[in-house]
Amino acid sequence: MSSTLYEKCGAVMDVHKYLQDTYCGSTAVEFKHISDENERIWCHENFERITWEEVSNSEKIKALQLLVRTELMESFMQKKFATHKRYSSEGSEGITVALNTLIAEASDAS
Repeated sequence: MSSTLYEKCGAVMDVHKYLQDTYCGSTAVEFKHISDENERIWCHENFERITWEEVSNSEKIKALQLLVRTELMESFMQKKFATHKRYSSEGSEGITVALNTLIAEASDAS
């Protein structure tokens, strides 16, 4: 069991609720295929940790604004270049927010 589980739970019912809230929600990560045990444990513990992080309203608004801008750009490109082959962001909206956050975090760290 991870250290996060020990921190969050006391009784068996608490463990059941914690595991259900963590692993039966709308977010999933596949990491069991990773052969290095240390990497697999790191993924497991960090997934549990970030599952419980609160997202502020300002972060939610920024993500929504980015998604709306992405959708507007997609619509513009469809109208402007309707007959040309082009990149479509359809289905990858979530990764747009993730990449934007990753780039922002990396620039803050340097």
